[in-house]
Amino acid sequence: MKELDLVKIFRVLVTINFLTLIPYFFIDMNTLIQSEYDLILIIEETNITTLSVMFENIFFIVFMLMAVLIMNPLLFFFTKWSREFMVFIILFINVTSLLDAVGGGYQLISTWEEVLGELEVITTGAIIAMAYLTPLKDKFK
Repeated sequence: MKELDLVKIFRVLVTINFLTLIPYFFIDMNTLIQSEYDLILIIEETNITTLSVMFENIFFIVFMLMAVLIMNPLLFFFTKWSREFMVFIILFINVTSLLDAVGGGYQLISTWEEVLGELEVITTGAIIAMAYLTPLKDKFK
């Protein structure tokens, strides 16, 4: 496959990954959960997680927003350290999710949130694979 084709595919994946994050800023995903039961108390309990405790700190909020909003444009333009930055963010999120699971935490999510999350995971995996395992890795130097 030509390198130009790989660049186009990579940039489309980065764009899709970025677009899957935008609805989280504008839509309360908990309102999309459909159930015949009243889930208000359960949803309030599920929101007490390691990340929600960290989000009480304004510096952490600013850091995470910058990380989420800056990571994909840096990848799009093949910035030198953007691959490592993305891996760091993914590891951080996975470790905090693991801490929540060990502590007995759980999340109640809507079907649409699950679809967006899965699309984000798939594109993130493809982005990391392409950034490290294809000839595109030379563009990040």
